Amino acid sequence: MIIKKGIAVIIISCLIIVLTAGCSDDTDENANPAAPADDENQAGIDIDFTRLSTTMQIAQLQIVLENMPDYTGQTMKIQGVYDYSFWEVTGKFYHDLIIDCASGCPKRIEIFMDTPGEYPEPGTTIELLGVFGFYNEDGMGFNFPYLAVDEIIIIQ
Repeated sequence: MIIKKGIAVIIISCLIIVLTAGCSDDTDENANPAAPADDENQAGIDIDFTRLSTTMQIAQLQIVLENMPDYTGQTMKIQGVYDYSFWEVTGKFYHDLIIDCASGCPKRIEIFMDTPGEYPEPGTTIELLGVFGFYNEDGMGFNFPYLAVDEIIIIQ
């Protein structure tokens, strides 16, 4: 009987650890990321990912990517790492913001800037303010998300 209680305690302890592993207290748990920010400097921003923990950023971004038409035209503030790639299928270069590079499944959003020379060096951490949208690349059958950048801040 004592062994069964010991095993139960171990299982419950492991369950608590697993369920709270992604939790972080670096964000306001009462904040609604889809609501406009109250701060004067946040005026006009529909979703501010920078106010969320990494776990919540990925969760909110996944919601946006699964419901792209609902978020098209919304102004977003988001931080990530800049990279670019060449896709042989289309013969084009793509500029991306990579979110959560540390995880095994980072998210990418293509970024468009008015002046091509304004893109930072690959691997640079940046914060972007821009308008969300998506497009279908030459009828390939799936949509690509993008952020039309209004402002870029180099973090490192």
